[in-house]
Amino acid sequence: MRFLALTPVTCPEALRGATLCLGVLVAATSPAVGQRASLFAGGAHARYADSVSGTAASLGGELSLTGANAAGSGEVNYSQFTTGEWGVDLSFSGFAVRSDAEPVILGLSFGGRFSDFEGGTWSGEGVVGPFAAKTFGEVMTSLGITVGGVRRVDETSLATARAGLMAQYALPSGTTLDGGLTGTTADTIQYVDFTAGARFIWEGTALAVSVGARAGDLSDDPWIQASVETRLTRQATFEAALGRYPRSLEGLTDGVYASAGVRFHIGSSPRPPVGRPRRPLVVEPLGGGQLRVSITYDEPVERLEIAGDWNDWVPLPLIRGRAGRWSFEVRLDPGIYKFSIVVNGSEWTVPEGVATVPDDFGGTAGLLVVR
Repeated sequence: MRFLALTPVTCPEALRGATLCLGVLVAATSPAVGQRASLFAGGAHARYADSVSGTAASLGGELSLTGANAAGSGEVNYSQFTTGEWGVDLSFSGFAVRSDAEPVILGLSFGGRFSDFEGGTWSGEGVVGPFAAKTFGEVMTSLGITVGGVRRVDETSLATARAGLMAQYALPSGTTLDGGLTGTTADTIQYVDFTAGARFIWEGTALAVSVGARAGDLSDDPWIQASVETRLTRQATFEAALGRYPRSLEGLTDGVYASAGVRFHIGSSPRPPVGRPRRPLVVEPLGGGQLRVSITYDEPVERLEIAGDWNDWVPLPLIRGRAGRWSFEVRLDPGIYKFSIVVNGSEWTVPEGVATVPDDFGGTAGLLVVR
């Protein structure tokens, strides 16, 4: 997903614009929206078949916002190559969903990306379109369509359209498997990508491996990519990636890359390792009005409790399960309830990914929906 720029910009202009945009997002965020920010410092070595090649130092920043029915993120990265060349990359993505669309989730996704290299070589793309998702047990399926446009490095522009079908299967151990089929058309260019991947999650560490193949135009040899993320401290994670990528609509041919660095999380602990598609909050009817509520909480803790407006906010213990799952049973009538979880008897918080609303104390409370 790429951001469309109307005129070329220089690296300093791009960095100033990105910083301003991220600052405005931080300042304008309401208490009802979850917010995460991070800075990344590291290095990379990339080899393109027809463009910039070599080793570079990288510096970047990321901001993620999460609301009750929408989420989005923006990222800026600057790379300084040992050859003296530089490159800057801006990207954003997000989605909004209908809150009353169960059991099928309906929504709209959008995204974009802009890349600029020294010498005036730049490219960008922007897309938007509807999607539908449905869960079958531990399998999440989604179907999406996007339309947009791309500006290529040869200064030509193309309209684009894509349709994709994806599926993810989550095992109780935290391992996930996923596969996808995506068709793309842009003027006379048409191709289909087949992808498959696996993510393995341990305490504080995630390893992801994916493979892909393409049929049609821009086809080449299959590609493989791998990445690892591991927690160093509560505020820092180590990230590394290695692999090969295929030819792109922007006009870049295939290439290989390797990168490594440290991400510093600002104002919050690191997000759970990437690749966990499990729902953060699951409500299961047991009959007679009795419910089992399961919550995903990946941080290492000794004790976890839950308090809500159905029990006058008195903390009650949660039962520890496998792979970061905690649960309790309760009898509740259909409705919407506010809750928080209590970590080790002191810290009141809301699990990652749960919809939130402002509470009466300047913070946020999670939403528990009983149908």
